[in-house]
Amino acid sequence: MAKITGEYLGDLRIDCVREDNGAKLTLESLFENFGGESHFSPTDLVALGLASCALNTIGIYCHRREIDIDGAIFSVGKTMATQPNRIAKIRTVFTFPAKGYNEKERAGIERCLRSCPVHNSLSERMEQEFVFNWLDDAGK
Repeated sequence: MAKITGEYLGDLRIDCVREDNGAKLTLESLFENFGGESHFSPTDLVALGLASCALNTIGIYCHRREIDIDGAIFSVGKTMATQPNRIAKIRTVFTFPAKGYNEKERAGIERCLRSCPVHNSLSERMEQEFVFNWLDDAGK
């Protein structure tokens, strides 16, 4: 199990370190919660964790089938709710480069998200929307 430590720095910022590899990350409260705008917030990381885990899950699926997705990108956004304060929705848009994916490949890529560990770990009260954009050879 990966162990991550955190230290409160004041001003609603926390420095985090992953102990096995030394990776560092500073988190900050959202601006509307008296934080700043220079670091990711904890809820940003939930959205980022879902989107990046989903794309990595797709990458594993495609690697096993020798499907090239190099250049695939995502954009992720979150909608907050109150009472209780929580993430109500995360919307992730994937865009895949023009590489001639056939219908079977596209369907498999879209279906494989069901095995994403972050997707399967989040509350069912939070809506998760995944959108797939497939560029054609003309770049559209």
